[in-house]
Amino acid sequence: MKAFFSAFAVLLMGAGCIPQGSFNVASLTGNEDAYEMHRGEADDLFEVAVYDEDEVYNGTTFFPDLSDEHAPRVVEVNMLGEVVWSYDIPVMLQKYDEPGLDVEYLPETDTVLIVLPRWGIIEVDRDGKKIWEHQDVQISHDADRLENGNTIYVWGGDDVRGDDVVKEIDPDGNLVWSWAADVYQDQFFGTYRGGWIHTNGVQRLDDRTTLVSLRNFNMTIIVDEDGDVIWEKQWDEYGKDAHEPEITDDGTLLICLQGETEYQALEMTLDGEVVWSFFEEGLRTARDCDRLENGNTLIQAVDRDEKTMLLEVTPEGEVVW
Repeated sequence: MKAFFSAFAVLLMGAGCIPQGSFNVASLTGNEDAYEMHRGEADDLFEVAVYDEDEVYNGTTFFPDLSDEHAPRVVEVNMLGEVVWSYDIPVMLQKYDEPGLDVEYLPETDTVLIVLPRWGIIEVDRDGKKIWEHQDVQISHDADRLENGNTIYVWGGDDVRGDDVVKEIDPDGNLVWSWAADVYQDQFFGTYRGGWIHTNGVQRLDDRTTLVSLRNFNMTIIVDEDGDVIWEKQWDEYGKDAHEPEITDDGTLLICLQGETEYQALEMTLDGEVVWSFFEEGLRTARDCDRLENGNTLIQAVDRDEKTMLLEVTPEGEVVW
């Protein structure tokens, strides 16, 4: 699985290109035991061409692997690119990977939450046993397990005006909260690209408000429990197709931008002050970024040859993995 990118190479997702748009970055567990235990033993390997052991957040990383060499699967890799755990998507569900198969590791239960767009959500344990599922054809991109055991997810694939684009369900699958973009019904005509809004991210915040990413509007908003918009940010001045925003532990907003932009990853205060950014000339786009506990940022990106990769960068912008 050898490939190289620009002046440096990073963790590459297989010999062929993973389809752009079919992949959301995963989560780093900080599981150093897996890194040590499997060092040099695994024969299922992704190439790691940059690894600064002193500067990285050592752990394991989960992501969907949709390369052409095998059936679609979810993998966990250590810092050497060795696969230490994998889960093959069942044959009957393999076609449900667009527009954004998503993976979230749940450390409290040591299970993995998998979004299968236009089908639903499954949760599997370490033995690959399905322990929970929720079917909803109106799901895409992103789902999170909340502290109360509920699950929140988005609909951003061929959505139309009036659709609930954010839903929260309880463990039994009952709908307990939802949000539709009623406030924008008389705006944003002619934005249809894979849906009217193509919502691609959601995050429930500590004050019970909800962060929502509205890709076709190129906007990120926060809504309160009643669904009223209490904060919004339009990204046109920075780039287009904003992806996967998150509020960090410091209260700043971290987001990826696509297209022609001077920022592929951007961090700003809710007052609009840019406090950190990342740009690499050879990248065509970045689709997801997560702030790690050591202050580094894990980014899922695509280069101009449509090769998909993960890279970890320091606050100074140095690629260390």
